[in-house]
Amino acid sequence: MEAIFAPAKREAAGAGFDTASYDTVVYALPDARCGFFGATFGHQVMLTRQPTLELLLHELGHTFGLSHAMGGNCADLLRCGMDDTGDVFSPMGSGMLDYSAYEKATLGWIAAPPQVTSPKTYLLAPPTARSKLAQALVVETERGTWWIEYRVTPFRGLLFRFIDADNHSAPYAHSAMLILKPTKKARPWIVKGESYRIPFSFRVTLTKATAQQATVRFRP
Repeated sequence: MEAIFAPAKREAAGAGFDTASYDTVVYALPDARCGFFGATFGHQVMLTRQPTLELLLHELGHTFGLSHAMGGNCADLLRCGMDDTGDVFSPMGSGMLDYSAYEKATLGWIAAPPQVTSPKTYLLAPPTARSKLAQALVVETERGTWWIEYRVTPFRGLLFRFIDADNHSAPYAHSAMLILKPTKKARPWIVKGESYRIPFSFRVTLTKATAQQATVRFRP
C-alpha cells in the first residue's frame, strides 16, 4: 500500500511539503482514472476523484479507525444479505446524516452506553450533543451486539445496528450493520408506538419521542 502513496509523497516533497509534519495527509489525484474513489493507509489518504465532503468524511473516518457502515434488511446475512456501505445515514456507508452512536462511542466522542440485561425502561438522548442521559443502548446476544440510538432530525425514531463479532476488517473497528427494514414499513427506523424484536432477545418499543429524548421499553 505504501507504494501507492510514494509518487504523491515525492511530488509533495518537491513542492516543499514535509508530509511527516502533519497528523493526516490527503493526496487528491482527480484525473487518476482508477477503479476506486479513495484509499487509506494509516493516516494517509489517496483520493482519485475531485474531493467532496462525502468522500473526505468517509476516508477520514478510516484514518480514525472506523470501518465501513453496512446495511441489511435483517441480521441474518445468509437470508437477507448485506451491502458493505449500505448504511444510509453514516458517512462510513452511503449517508451524510452523521456518524452513528456506535462510531462516536468507538472514537470516544460520547460516553460508553449502558448494556441492557433485563426488562426495563430507559431514557435515551440523541447522540448529537452533550447529555447526561444515555446516548445509545447496547444489547449483547449470542450472535453479536446490538446498538440502539434515537434520532430527532430529519425524523424521530429508533435506529438499530448489529455488530457481528466474526465480521471484522482489521485494522479497523468492527463494522455495524444498519437494519434497513425493522418493520414492514419501507424505512430504517421505528416511530413512537412501534416495536422491533431483537432476534433471540428483547422486544424494543419506542413509547415516547420528543425533541430532547425518547422513552424506550425493553420486554421479553
